[in-house]
Amino acid sequence: MMTGPPSPKRQRIHDNESDENESKIVKEVLEKVQKVEEELEQMNVEQAKEILVIEAKYNMKKHSTYVKRNKILNEIPHFWKKVFENHMPVNGFITEDDKKIFDYLQTFDVTFVGDDGTFKMEMTFKENPYFSPTTLWKQVKFSVEEEETEVTTSEITWKAKGETTEEPTRFFFDWFTTTDGEQEMAEIIKEEIWKYPVRYFLMDEDDDEDEEDQEEEDEDEEEEENKQEGESDDGDTKGDDDKE
Repeated sequence: MMTGPPSPKRQRIHDNESDENESKIVKEVLEKVQKVEEELEQMNVEQAKEILVIEAKYNMKKHSTYVKRNKILNEIPHFWKKVFENHMPVNGFITEDDKKIFDYLQTFDVTFVGDDGTFKMEMTFKENPYFSPTTLWKQVKFSVEEEETEVTTSEITWKAKGETTEEPTRFFFDWFTTTDGEQEMAEIIKEEIWKYPVRYFLMDEDDDEDEEDQEEEDEDEEEEENKQEGESDDGDTKGDDDKE
């Protein structure tokens, strides 16, 4: 005796049971994978801690060399001011009022505290009409496990504005002297400005040389075009003479 296809109702029940079984399997697999990923994440945290310890070891070894470099760089007037003003995107946070303060900057330093990646940026200024004391610092502590930063700064006393009634617009130094705001810029300063200051100091000069080279190329191309046009005109004149 032949049987016909299952009824639509029975087919739907079968499909629902299949879907439920599949969902159950997927859920069980994902739970197992989640446990494995938690193990991997814990390993990542341990790896990050060990990397920080190694980095701290070499940062301590390099500190005396950085000090020696700073002594040499300080022989160039306004060296660090130019470095900060040439660096993108940091220079986007430097206002005209910030630049006036940078005129008094004597030296800039970064030191590493402990073996957890904590670092301290320090700026030393000449006596100036804007604030006291003459040394400002900002310390950034990063927690690998919590993925958060803890920021502390030195105290600063802004001096009276004198006769002007306008409130100065200071983006960079307001950021440097407070614990508020995004600290990504601190990481950029540490990894780029502090490690490669000469690169940014020379950036303007390199741009000027590039512009000069481009101008010379444009002049050469223009002379070549004029020469070709002149030869073309001579050829046309000679052709007309031959026809006559």
